[in-house]
Amino acid sequence: MGCGSGILSVIAKETGNYGGQISLIDSNESAINCAKMNLALYGVFEHQLISKNADIVDIWFPSSGTPDAGKRPKQQEFYDNILDDIGIPKPVDLILCNPPWIPASFMKMNSQSPTDDAVFDPNEKFLISSLNFAKYHLDPKSGEMLLIYSNLAQNLGITEPNRVSTLSKDFGLEATLLDETNIPMSKKLNDPLKMIKR
Repeated sequence: MGCGSGILSVIAKETGNYGGQISLIDSNESAINCAKMNLALYGVFEHQLISKNADIVDIWFPSSGTPDAGKRPKQQEFYDNILDDIGIPKPVDLILCNPPWIPASFMKMNSQSPTDDAVFDPNEKFLISSLNFAKYHLDPKSGEMLLIYSNLAQNLGITEPNRVSTLSKDFGLEATLLDETNIPMSKKLNDPLKMIKR
């Protein structure tokens, strides 16, 4: 979900957690092509993949704009039809996602970097859309979503603590913290993020 370079799929394969079909979704077609090349280096070739150049916010962002724990039958049918069109099997066993973590818009300067979309998530639309995707498409018995998410925004005071857990509950999902990695302190005396790296 937002496959980027495909690194999460590579890790899943290399750690033995890949045993099925991989579906790549990203709004950037270059990212999908990059992911395909990287996966090919690890023995996963295009005939084993499904890829879709699509913006999940355009499709899975709730029409109300707010989380809803319940599933609506008509919405379920609508989303299922999209997965059928894309060719993604359902229900989905595992979702890998590393969403942008700053819930704000980037400042538009002279040029926009392609990496801005990987950092800034205005109004948490990508995060909300990915959780909505999980609510409708994860296997209800064994499906899991591995969400790799930075707490930088929380440390900056932009969002409340445990934001992902709160949002997950709002979608009827259960969140469990599997691992927490601290950011190593910079050796630079003038590190602008020194106070929030913990």
